[in-house]
Amino acid sequence: MKSLLRTACLALMLALPLTACKTMQGGGTSGANKYDMTYLRTQIKPGVTTSDEILRLFGQPSYRDDGAKGPNYWAYDESDDNALFSTAMSSLGLGTAGNAMSTSRKLSIYFTNNRVQDFSVSQ
Repeated sequence: MKSLLRTACLALMLALPLTACKTMQGGGTSGANKYDMTYLRTQIKPGVTTSDEILRLFGQPSYRDDGAKGPNYWAYDESDDNALFSTAMSSLGLGTAGNAMSTSRKLSIYFTNNRVQDFSVSQ
């Protein structure tokens, strides 16, 4: 019985990452990952894209530096972590194996005169 329960838990833990990973998906983007450079280059045009358009695409930033004349810098953080998976792996005695499932990315957007000047993604 104990072996069956352990096997069932292990199977569930292996399936969770496939169903519970979070990516920053956009409404109306047909599931496009908003941190993909191809997507970013089609949506963000330096000198053209405004801060209002960025808000519509990404929502409120994780960090913002706004000046008197508008935004200077915004940052969006995304993490693909599965806390439930990490906890379950630890409870099975597999230590920090669940942490290998975690990744994070940061989208940095720089503005001049309320328009995007430049952007980058780092991992």
